[in-house]
Amino acid sequence: MSLRARTLLLLGTGIAVLTLTGALLASTLWLGNLRDLEVREMERNLERLEGVLRHEERTLLGTAQDWAEWDETFEFARGKNPGFPRKNILPETFEGLRLDFMSILGARRSVWRRDPATGEVVRSDMEEPHADDGREARTEIWSKGGTAVVVARRAIKRSGGEGEPAGTLLLGRNLDEDAVSALGSLARVSLRAVAPGDRSPPWWEAGVGASPREAGERERAIRARDDDTLEGEILLRDSHHEPALLLVVEEPREILREGRRWVLLLTLSLAAAGLLLGAGMLALLQRQVVGRVGRLSAEVERVGRGGDLSRRVAVEGEDEIASMAAGMNAALADLEKAVADREAARGRLREAEEELDRSLRQELVGRVAGGVAHHFNNLLVVILGRAELEAARFPEGDRTRNALEEIRRAGERAAALVRELLAFAGRQVMRPADFDLRAFLRERAGEMGAAAGKGVAVRLPPEGAPLPVRADPGQIGAALVDIAEAAGRAMRGSGTLDIEASEASVEEGEVPGLAAGRFVLLRVTDGGPGLDPEAAARLFDPFYVPGEEGVFVTRFGLAAAHGILRQSGGNLSVASPPGGGTSYLLHIPRAG
Repeated sequence: MSLRARTLLLLGTGIAVLTLTGALLASTLWLGNLRDLEVREMERNLERLEGVLRHEERTLLGTAQDWAEWDETFEFARGKNPGFPRKNILPETFEGLRLDFMSILGARRSVWRRDPATGEVVRSDMEEPHADDGREARTEIWSKGGTAVVVARRAIKRSGGEGEPAGTLLLGRNLDEDAVSALGSLARVSLRAVAPGDRSPPWWEAGVGASPREAGERERAIRARDDDTLEGEILLRDSHHEPALLLVVEEPREILREGRRWVLLLTLSLAAAGLLLGAGMLALLQRQVVGRVGRLSAEVERVGRGGDLSRRVAVEGEDEIASMAAGMNAALADLEKAVADREAARGRLREAEEELDRSLRQELVGRVAGGVAHHFNNLLVVILGRAELEAARFPEGDRTRNALEEIRRAGERAAALVRELLAFAGRQVMRPADFDLRAFLRERAGEMGAAAGKGVAVRLPPEGAPLPVRADPGQIGAALVDIAEAAGRAMRGSGTLDIEASEASVEEGEVPGLAAGRFVLLRVTDGGPGLDPEAAARLFDPFYVPGEEGVFVTRFGLAAAHGILRQSGGNLSVASPPGGGTSYLLHIPRAG
């Protein structure tokens, strides 16, 4: 056997051993780490889902507390206040609170359910399962008719908390397909629900379930369904600690698939490098080849040591070494793009998390505000009525009558604030109608000019085809007045308020918080100095005035306007580009 042949055999054997060893090490260590990374990512998904479940339970328990500590509920539970269901147990109540049933256990033991087909509320005198009269405030899971239900229970007390409870209030939400889909959206996971008995054998009996790591956490399990999908499972148990529902999070195994591709690429790269090295050794006298390989290796080492992915190795000639250099450059370009894409994805994820946090916070504040307005409005009715009756007993000009009139006027101002509070909370009574927005703007131009200030000119859109919209004209007018007042404040009472109107079609996800559909876009632009990012983020907060944080404000302003547009099925947003000026963008549902 010639030296060349023996050298080829030796090199071939060495290359094969090195390639297989490298591939085995990469597959064992790297792919093992990638599998651990997949599991950790799934654990984070399950923790987010667990957090969303806890938030749903706390929200439902808070709603139960509001109703259970209401005097009208207390009187009904004692067998009085027979008009309570007619006034309060309405389809709008169930829709607004996202309830599927309500039970009041007391002198009257009543159950109201929402018919999923018609949306109507029906009453039954039969008790719900597990509906004992325990006074403990808690949430639990019920298994009812093959459906899991989240139930919150509270003892029914007077609003002041004194005295013995009159009974128990139960509020329930079905964990049906729509509810599970909503939970998955909030947790940003692909989520589905299965009956525990559909798993054969059940995973908690097979011994692969993970024990809870903290008090209150539910049983979890993570397993690979196949080479393409990883599943994370959370078991919900009912009040008897029996399995009620299994929530399954599905995650594509993209990390592992990408890792396998890189292992294959690494194996091929090792083989290619070995072949190139063997050719160099056989052509030992060809110093040009050895030199070029040395230079190429030095450049790759500099790129790796410096960490600058934008650098490229030099490509000399058009042979195999040049092809390898070009491949390395292509790999560097791909890696540079992958790093940039990862950073961009992280930025989008942070923005999505901040938007979710703002939405959840605004929803919670809106519910609290609506509850406060509801009770405060009841008090105002009594105050205004009593003041009016007492004032009628005294003649005109009497000091007592004047004092009572002052009380009545203060109560009316408080009632206006309650209406703004209800608008912010999205619980204002709406009377939608079809009307032409162009004509409506001409009618309300005077009110907007008065709200903006005497030195502000209101420039209406030019004449054109009608722009029919579907909304409550009074509420839209109130929102425009609030916006004009904010714009006038920004312009210090002097300038021009430009109004533009046009039709707009919105795609799903194009405008945050707005469903796809046809709208009329109303753009109201002031000539003020504009908003910084912090002020723009807080612009729709109640009682907030940009640049006047120390001033005590008694009106909701843009917070109420935002609530009106949202309850009307539209949206209010703000754009304040650098260079001055703020544009308020009102998406109003188009009629027809």
